Amino acid sequence: MIPERRMGSPTNGTDKLLTGLLAAPFTPFHPDCSLNLEPIESFARYLKTAGVAGVFVCGSTGEFSSLTLTERKRLAEVWRTATRRQGLQLIVHVGDNCLADSIALAAHAAGLPADGVSALSPSYFKPDDPAALTGYLVPVAEAAGTLPFYYYDIPRNTGVALQVSRWLEQANERLPTLRGVKFTNPDLCEWQRCLNWENGRLNMLFGCDEMLLPALCLGGDGAVGSTYNYLAFLYLDMIEKWRSGALEDARRRQWQSVRLTTLLKQVQPIAAGKALLQRVGFDFGPVRPPLLSLAPDKRAAFDRAVDALEIFGEFSSRNNGTMINECDESKSRT
Repeated sequence: MIPERRMGSPTNGTDKLLTGLLAAPFTPFHPDCSLNLEPIESFARYLKTAGVAGVFVCGSTGEFSSLTLTERKRLAEVWRTATRRQGLQLIVHVGDNCLADSIALAAHAAGLPADGVSALSPSYFKPDDPAALTGYLVPVAEAAGTLPFYYYDIPRNTGVALQVSRWLEQANERLPTLRGVKFTNPDLCEWQRCLNWENGRLNMLFGCDEMLLPALCLGGDGAVGSTYNYLAFLYLDMIEKWRSGALEDARRRQWQSVRLTTLLKQVQPIAAGKALLQRVGFDFGPVRPPLLSLAPDKRAAFDRAVDALEIFGEFSSRNNGTMINECDESKSRT
């Protein structure tokens, strides 16, 4: 576990709502691509045992753009029940190209209630300046009531590359519930500007798993990522090594992450991520179109490449053995 569930050292003493690792869960589907809610409860237990602090649901890894409004609400409801039982934080992503749908999702999250909401920029008709982005997000944050609001910056997917630190200057006055940013952006200079904005007041969540160590060194509060679904132990060990001054060991862990995420990007990252999830005992089914699940030959080649990294073997006693057993024992007691 991360000591005190904190990562870096914020520039002031303000308590942060979200610290440590937050998994961005995949959405489980049946073989016919219909929603499968059954694995969520046991997966939440697994994440808790793994040392994950919370979940960021219905995000990019969760294929939110391929889900209906009803499905997104139902997923949030089931995750709310599961996270309450396990003592995990729940952040619900409510962003959408349709403002009315985003508002409806935010209001629904407030009614659960979630621990916070997040929204990315619309990506078809793109805001071309910070004021336009703020104008879109204000009614979404208002619909969530008093829930903490996190802007979700992921320019690689949205095509919206507005400078977040510049956006913060004018958004802060119109978004009183703004608590932080989910920063899925490799620009570490901009990351540092945001970390130090108003003396480190915001809760900054880093979203590039393969760059967690440098983000940590710069003072990151927490992180949201897809690989924390099945390899939280690797990152928790890296953080412990960094905090204890064992920098070479910490760097080795980060290099393992880089090599793995490189493989993921060479195929289809979400489909490949679901394949890796099976290694820790969870079958979340296929991905939805337009994404494609891995063909048998590609899956075999991917599995061989992952085996060659020897990452899962190193952590198998905890990932596949102790943790699964603890989850099963917990399930038998409920």
